[in-house]
Amino acid sequence: MQYYNSCKICNAAIQPIIPQKKIYICSNCNLIFYQQQLEKEEVSAVYKKLYHSDFDVAYHVYISQQQQILKGIQPILGYNKNVILKQITKHKTSHIAEIGAGVGIVGKYLTDKGFDYTGIELEQSIAEQAKAAGINIQPGSYEKLRDYPDTFDALLAFEVIEHIDDLKLCLQLIHKALKANGKFGFTVPNFNKRKNYANDPEKLYQPNPPVHINFFTKENISSILNLCGFKVTYLKIRPFPDLNLRKKLTYLHLLKAMFGMYEGSTIVGLAVKQ
Repeated sequence: MQYYNSCKICNAAIQPIIPQKKIYICSNCNLIFYQQQLEKEEVSAVYKKLYHSDFDVAYHVYISQQQQILKGIQPILGYNKNVILKQITKHKTSHIAEIGAGVGIVGKYLTDKGFDYTGIELEQSIAEQAKAAGINIQPGSYEKLRDYPDTFDALLAFEVIEHIDDLKLCLQLIHKALKANGKFGFTVPNFNKRKNYANDPEKLYQPNPPVHINFFTKENISSILNLCGFKVTYLKIRPFPDLNLRKKLTYLHLLKAMFGMYEGSTIVGLAVKQ
């Protein structure tokens, strides 16, 4: 078992921020990450389990979306994806890629709109079903981007880079796969959403490692992207909570949002290759 002894992005000194979970913070770029290094086989096994068992009920939503796609129905994209897709598609963008393409929610939308779309999805069976529905999604990890130097006008990663152990390599490959001035659109969970809840220093309020292993704030995602050759042009925190009216906390969070005291669950951003 190997561990990071310095920042995985900038090699600066690190210190524990949630020591019980082996989560550290960089003293320079402020990246927050799981200290243990993960093997590729371990990562693949985690996602196979997520999609195909009761390990995480939230992933079952993707299976119902997959069934919709196979029937030719466009699943709801949701607020976060719509914000970025509007930013990307309002320009003259022809070839759009997506890593962590999942069952093809975004792929179907862009394909139906007439864009040249290339998706990459780690779980092979999920990619194959999307392909059967007419969506160009290939099985593989983000490392498949090595095959596409200077290819894409835009590249998307919705709720993806928080899962990537070698985050620096991932961002480097995204940078290389984009054309000059290509756009990188992304969403990531907001680490600071912990502030909306009771002060439990050990709780993340998002999936624990080894599912989520990088943790982001507006400040550190901007710093990290700058170090990796991008200029951030749009960066917002989702301003309101998920509207699950069965949960009492939803009403408290809506009240906090009205008074500017709510930390949104998701960071939504766009960066340009420099």
